[in-house]
Amino acid sequence: NTVFQFNYSNSTDDWSIHGNSGGKAASTRSHNHLKLFELAETLNFRERALDPEHPNTLQSRHSMASGFYDMGRVQEGRSAFEDTLRFRERVLSPEHPDTFDSRNNLARGYYNLGRVSEAVWLHEETLITRERVLGPEHPDILHSREFLDAATAHWEIINHNDRRSDSGTEL
Repeated sequence: NTVFQFNYSNSTDDWSIHGNSGGKAASTRSHNHLKLFELAETLNFRERALDPEHPNTLQSRHSMASGFYDMGRVQEGRSAFEDTLRFRERVLSPEHPDTFDSRNNLARGYYNLGRVSEAVWLHEETLITRERVLGPEHPDILHSREFLDAATAHWEIINHNDRRSDSGTEL
């Protein structure tokens, strides 16, 4: 069982709860922090009450990973999505729609961490499998294409700039 330990009082956002008028940004951080705490509590409860591999527990695991992303904690989100993807592939199947969502979000994490070539590869794999399983007209295909297009465009810019740097051309 994965148990998330979450000590709110030791949080870096704790100051925003105790009357510091940090404005809207502080309020948003505070809200996101509370949301992450609630997601962790739900996940811990579901792992105990249901099973670590129950579909509802897997959804909580996915939501927890998304919560890390929302807090700007991309490295933790990426790690949580990798775990969630492994569970979903084993329990639901590699071709289940929820597994596609985890794969897509993991690719977004790779992208946000600068691991663009990995993001492109994972977005491509997700799109190909989604089209085969769900059909080319399914609404989720559009989202996969949009993510793939954005990652590919960024990857091409990086490669173009790398080629220019290697040839000695000023950028």
